[in-house]
Amino acid sequence: MESQLMRIWPGLPNPSSGMSAAGQVSGSPAVRSRSASFGHALAGLAGGACALTLGLWMLLLNAGFRPAWNAGMPPWGHSLAGVLLLAIGGASIVWAVVRALRTARRMVLIGVAGAVTLGILGWFGWDVIRPVPAIPDGSRSASRYLADALWYLERYYVDREHVNWDMVRTAALQRAKGAQTAADTYESIREALRQAGDLHGVLLPANWRASVRPATSVHPSVPPLLRIRMPEGRRLGAGVAYVVLPARVGPPDTDVTYVLKGRQTLSALDGQATCGWIVDLRGNLGGNVWPMLDAMAPLLWEGLLGGLTMPQLGRTIHWWMVNGRASDTAVMLAIPSLQSSRVPVLNGRESPMAVLISHQTASSGEAMATVLRGRAQTRLFGESSAGMASALQSVALADGSELLITIGHDVDRHGRVYAGPLVPDERGGGDMDTADTSDTVRQAQRWLSSQCSAR
Repeated sequence: MESQLMRIWPGLPNPSSGMSAAGQVSGSPAVRSRSASFGHALAGLAGGACALTLGLWMLLLNAGFRPAWNAGMPPWGHSLAGVLLLAIGGASIVWAVVRALRTARRMVLIGVAGAVTLGILGWFGWDVIRPVPAIPDGSRSASRYLADALWYLERYYVDREHVNWDMVRTAALQRAKGAQTAADTYESIREALRQAGDLHGVLLPANWRASVRPATSVHPSVPPLLRIRMPEGRRLGAGVAYVVLPARVGPPDTDVTYVLKGRQTLSALDGQATCGWIVDLRGNLGGNVWPMLDAMAPLLWEGLLGGLTMPQLGRTIHWWMVNGRASDTAVMLAIPSLQSSRVPVLNGRESPMAVLISHQTASSGEAMATVLRGRAQTRLFGESSAGMASALQSVALADGSELLITIGHDVDRHGRVYAGPLVPDERGGGDMDTADTSDTVRQAQRWLSSQCSAR
């Protein structure tokens, strides 16, 4: 009977012969080879994933950049190492997948297809069925929108450890009572920012970019933060050069103009700055810090400028100056740019500097002050700054609005954290006058003259 079954179903295993369904003896060289091949594929997959992860960390998170820089490695060397790790990791993963498919093709394909399907279903389905705190008399969509905003705030806010989040969420739900749309929750979200203590954060509506039109006009109807201004300067006499570094706002295509104008101003005044420089940040409300740093590159140093500390995420991002270009990304430092090709060499690079600040020096303006404070023979004059020496994390919400959350505090090159207003080394009257007769300008000029006499 058994021989007849074998003739009808030739692939049926024969228990008495110790044969597998594939006609191979268990433990035969072919079976062992297949098992070893699959093990090699798993090892290749693991090794490739590690190399790929390390490469991404190097290129995106600057892993290892600081010790590499201290060891004398150029930025392009660090970036090249990251790219090589990416290539090795990617090649290893491809090799492992191909090898796995050859040995267990059907099992691997079914597993991959199942994982992708479950991932897609989970991604789209969870948002529909997930439980969210309900707004009293409000719609589910509005409740979900408010819950998302509060989740991001709790996740990213730099001082989250000092906030009673249960109280913030309860108050936000009550304030949004009856909300039916996302826009109905805006004021509740803004008040949650204030209640959490995030005075730098803000919620911008979906159409805010269309309503903002930066202009060079100084008409009173145009807010100061939205006026496009370029660096400017003049000679004050007695060997002192005066430079105004304004906020950097406006279209990105004007960044290069800002940088070149700043460097041209410094070059033109270099011969006059025999005693030192006055850099006026009193009206600098912030904006994009990188063009400001690049514009001041002729008076800065190569290497670590400062950074941003994010204790809630356990991270610190460093700002670097390499070949006249400032960035917090190692890859950007390795790529030549228009700015870095036109860095003038100044005779007054090491001259003393007086930095003027006021209550209107905020955000990136304060970041510039912390960097300049790291120079030798540099002092701050004026009044305490706005207390927003921090960076914002932009989060896109479901309706297209942007929630900006304070994600980190500025740190200088020596590791000092600025979690509040910058206090000047020498207090002035707090005036905003840029004329030579300004009390603050005169105070700074007297200090520079004393430094000049001492040399």
